[in-house]
Amino acid sequence: MYFGSFGSLGQLPIEDGVDALRVALWLETDRRYKDAVQRFESIKTDRELKAEAEDKSPDFSAAPAETHQDNPGVLNFERAVWEEKVRRYGHAFRSVSDISDAEVSASAVLLTRRYVNTEGAQTETSTPIYRLTISTSIRAQDGEVLPLHQSYMSFSPEGLPSDQDVTRTIARMIETLQALQKAPVADAYTGPAILSSRASAVFSTRSSAIASRVPV
Repeated sequence: MYFGSFGSLGQLPIEDGVDALRVALWLETDRRYKDAVQRFESIKTDRELKAEAEDKSPDFSAAPAETHQDNPGVLNFERAVWEEKVRRYGHAFRSVSDISDAEVSASAVLLTRRYVNTEGAQTETSTPIYRLTISTSIRAQDGEVLPLHQSYMSFSPEGLPSDQDVTRTIARMIETLQALQKAPVADAYTGPAILSSRASAVFSTRSSAIASRVPV
């Protein structure tokens, strides 16, 4: 017969007799004890060897504390001008009745970062960030909503696209959405995929709706 804990079994005699049972239990106990001692000593040895091989040198070298402070940043954002711009940009979407949603937004923020550490370093940077974002979507013939997004970022208002560039971008977005609206649904695919350029950074579940259709 067998006895033991989960994952480990030992044998016991089936003959009558207390002495035989006593001997079997003693032998099995002795075997388990010696096995446990051996594993414990092996673990201790491994730890000692790893500790000796560990590099005791400092993680960082000593250096004098650095201090830096940017001049206070200034936002050059004419709100009234940009309100007129985004209204004018968004007007192009109104001419397409199938567009289910469209949004054009412009924003400006002054991003200030401060850093201090226990060694006395103190830095402060101030960076203005300007963004122009265009989002739109269209409903396909089977009811699926297909979105498109385009965003621009610059450290100055002059770095944002011109009115002509934005107009061309919106026209391309409308053309792409209309093609996707009529495109057949692509066959299901399971396998590896290689993303490059901008797609590798912005790929998300929201873009899967577009990826599932192939314009013809």
